Amino acid sequence: SLWEPFRAPAGSARSPPRQERVAMEALEIDLASGGREELAQSVDEALRDWGFFFVTNHGVAEAVIERMWSLTREFHALPRAAKEKVGPQLGHMGYLDTGVEARFENAFPEECGKARHNQWPAELAGFRGAAVAFAAAVDALGRRLLPLLEQAIGLPEHYLRDAFGEGLYFLNLRHMP
Repeated sequence: SLWEPFRAPAGSARSPPRQERVAMEALEIDLASGGREELAQSVDEALRDWGFFFVTNHGVAEAVIERMWSLTREFHALPRAAKEKVGPQLGHMGYLDTGVEARFENAFPEECGKARHNQWPAELAGFRGAAVAFAAAVDALGRRLLPLLEQAIGLPEHYLRDAFGEGLYFLNLRHMP
């Protein structure tokens, strides 16, 4: 279960009450468990009751996630001067010291025809490729969730897909010591 690393043994002082454990399970949407109707119902219930949900068995490769986490840690471990080389330009893309984050807009390469203002840290080989792979995988997951959201809230098929078009997102790589 998604929550296992956070659970204390039953009966311990840190063990959440049964009500909280049930709530945690209600927030978990397992994309490998059930058909579209059942998943849409689970999404609807989670959003009505809690306003958010967690997705498991989402199809984003663990290696892609771990590579992005690893490079994010490496980026934030760089000397301040190295991080400032990719400081904010147009649209505040790049290293922002105030919030201690690095922001990359629609992290796709220019060869896709998308004009972006991203700057990539030269000190980290593979950072750009990892960010592009991670962003593409998470964007694909978001698009897989759109039909469930449409069904959950009673919208016509493709309504959200058409509304989102090419999509707009920011990849914020935060460091919270």
